Amino acid sequence: LYNTSGKEVFRSTLKSNTFESKQPEGVYIMNVQTKDGKTYSKKVLIK
Repeated sequence: LYNTSGKEVFRSTLKSNTFESKQPEGVYIMNVQTKDGKTYSKKVLIK
């Protein structure tokens, strides 16, 4: 999880499609890499 300045603020190995992060409210970029090496990025809003 990256903030809008590009700084990594959270990293985890996920075992499900949800995660808990104690980040402040705001807009973040979430990068996900699958087991087969594919990478996906998505803008997320934490409320």
